Amino acid sequence: MITLTIILGIVALCSAYSAGLTQIWVGTAAASAVVLLLAIAAIPSAWWLFDSVGGWVTALALWVGCTAFYHSLLCDAAPVVTDRRRQTPMIELKRRHVIGWSVGRYQVAFAFVSA
Repeated sequence: MITLTIILGIVALCSAYSAGLTQIWVGTAAASAVVLLLAIAAIPSAWWLFDSVGGWVTALALWVGCTAFYHSLLCDAAPVVTDRRRQTPMIELKRRHVIGWSVGRYQVAFAFVSA
């Protein structure tokens, strides 16, 4: 069940990223709330988080921490390219995003092209 939760969490984050929801804090907060809810549902001993005020404060702190981490990981600033003729900044619309992990000698990467 925990493995399925990890897979669903990664799919939820990748879906939010490809939909562009992680570019704003509200979208990142929604995606991290889904991932955190999946994690709490998969771990049977984590239900104490909703039994008391201290548990709610702990869950809120986890949610804020996850949101800040996911937003710093998944938010891309729009690349600014300077036009050579006018020297004015313009936003380049097509970008390639690569999310990759390295474990020892092996590397796994996913590439997205956004318009």
